[in-house]
Amino acid sequence: MNYFNLLARGLLILYGVFLLFFALGEHVAGEGFIHAASAILIFILLAVLKARPVLSSLIFLGFFIFSVWFFKTYHNFISFSIISLPLAIASVLFMMGKRFASNEQK
Repeated sequence: MNYFNLLARGLLILYGVFLLFFALGEHVAGEGFIHAASAILIFILLAVLKARPVLSSLIFLGFFIFSVWFFKTYHNFISFSIISLPLAIASVLFMMGKRFASNEQK
């Protein structure tokens, strides 16, 4: 069992649930739509890319870079750690899961 992939998937599920709760707080039909859409996108990607940890790592790394650039989270450490950092951690965990899974198969 690959615990790195499980940890990354669990972190992303918690992140998606956080975004959904945030969307509900801002009324999903109004300002919270972007949070609900991004949470649903994360859940869809987790389901589709279940057996592809390298592709998952690259996609979530791209999401990390996009969130830092688009939301300008590099200005504030708290917003960086809430919005962008979970995506980077999940990306690293997926890559570590692939590395250690390939070492176990040898």
